Amino acid sequence: MQDIEQLLRLLGYDRRWLAYGLLTLEELARQHELFESSDDQNTEHYRYASFRGILDRRLSLANEELAQYIELALLDPDRAMAEAVLANLLSWSGLSQDQVEHVATHPAFQSDCHQKLVRRRRLTLLIEAGPISDELVERCIASKDRMVQESLIAASNITSQQLDRLKREGCNRAVRNQVRQHQ
Repeated sequence: MQDIEQLLRLLGYDRRWLAYGLLTLEELARQHELFESSDDQNTEHYRYASFRGILDRRLSLANEELAQYIELALLDPDRAMAEAVLANLLSWSGLSQDQVEHVATHPAFQSDCHQKLVRRRRLTLLIEAGPISDELVERCIASKDRMVQESLIAASNITSQQLDRLKREGCNRAVRNQVRQHQ
């Protein structure tokens, strides 16, 4: 096997991936073999797979791991990929309410796209926590976010009156039709 530093450079990884334990030597070697035998020479695809793997293998992240994930994304040379893995983090169900609030104020998450995901995550966490208040239904309708409203429809503790309101005021025809099918 080639020198570890060479493999890291070849695939565009910062050494901190290994130091933090978010990438193993075995994973690095496997990715190198795949890279060498594949037509896909876009190294950001391999790093993206590693970021996805972090979220796919865990139910939650300790605050330190969360900070490391964000740090590695910010260090990545491919900005578009980095933005995508930060968005994936916001959409990931393993973030706690406190972590969502931390991320909401982090400088890396201040783009309009990321802030929309923050608002979505906050509302879906409130829906999951329950109970479904009329004020929460109002906020979900005001968000005009289809995914938030679909989460609301699926909530086990939503009342028929709240569903009727969503049927009248949902953000689009698809949401309103889902309410009809749900009732």
